[in-house]
Amino acid sequence: ITAVFWEILFNTTRFHVEVLLLFFVYLSIYLFWKGYIEKAKKYYIWLFGVILALAFITKYTTFLVGFIFVLFLFVTERFKFLKNKDLWIAVLLFFITLIPYFIWSYISFDTFFPFLTASGSGDVGRPLMEAFKEIFGYVPFFLGNVLFVLFLIGLIIILFRLVIGFDILLKEADNRMKANLLNLLFILVFLSYFTFLMRGAEDRWVLPIALSLILILGNGVLFVYDFIKKYNKYVAVVVIISLLGFGIYEEIKQADFVIKNKKDTYLQVKEAALWMKENSDVNDKIFSVSKPQTFYYSQRETLTYTEFLTENGEYELIEDSEKFEEFLLEERPKYVTVSIFEYLPPWINPYIEEHRNMFFPVQGYLMGNQPVLIIYEVNYDAI
Repeated sequence: ITAVFWEILFNTTRFHVEVLLLFFVYLSIYLFWKGYIEKAKKYYIWLFGVILALAFITKYTTFLVGFIFVLFLFVTERFKFLKNKDLWIAVLLFFITLIPYFIWSYISFDTFFPFLTASGSGDVGRPLMEAFKEIFGYVPFFLGNVLFVLFLIGLIIILFRLVIGFDILLKEADNRMKANLLNLLFILVFLSYFTFLMRGAEDRWVLPIALSLILILGNGVLFVYDFIKKYNKYVAVVVIISLLGFGIYEEIKQADFVIKNKKDTYLQVKEAALWMKENSDVNDKIFSVSKPQTFYYSQRETLTYTEFLTENGEYELIEDSEKFEEFLLEERPKYVTVSIFEYLPPWINPYIEEHRNMFFPVQGYLMGNQPVLIIYEVNYDAI
């Protein structure tokens, strides 16, 4: 099912880090399980620390994965895991692996943690129930109708087993129960973080829960099979093949629809970046809210709203037109773009409208008859 999981297939076609993140996160889970739970060779748990660091470099929300492992160990062992020497070696290797990244971050951004500025603090003013419906709604959104029903069956089963067998879990006697607990923690921690703290998320941000969703629905598949098998084994096989077949069909159908529907998304951003590349010098700068895409296609230094350098050497968000004007004078980008493809601060369009002598529209792009992106050339003599 992972091979046809539509959200994963879709993200393989985008400028996103999530697919690479999944590789590192799932490899770290395998190494942790093999090295710590199954007591295989100690280098598994050592490598776990290295791979988890690579996942963190890929995307900072990997800290949630680390928190999940710590929470899992605390629930199953209390403080006993703190005495494990190999775990501490893994922690040491984790930080050693991060050293080059921290050095690069400090040289490039004057801070060891640039992602704290770039990521923002979330939509903290959003109503909790609205955020809850969106984030937890990603589960049926990912799975479709058939697989979601199987997931609910599996979820009920593992919750029942964890409740009635919690004493067995504490005695470290059942790896299957531990696996169920770890899967449940992955889903709850990720969804709760984006619901209660960030109050919102794109679907791809919670993609690391995909494997846990699939493993839990696997419990539902086994339950349905065992239930029907009591009456007729062959009917049970046909039913399971049919259910999984319909579920896989839904995933492939959704992947095909989304990929085709989104294939021209950001096309105007690409075309604008290529135009600015052709109409600028190598040393010119561009200011764009779509920074990665613009930088990739224009091959020009690209600035955005999170790069205002304060007096104490830290980066912060450009929150108003006054800071924006100060930023322009400091960095002097040749072009400023305004588009519908990313969140724009509410003051940017009124500011440009009030300073027409400073911003000259030199190129525009449409989606149908609707303007979606405008390139302005900046006249610094008017400031």
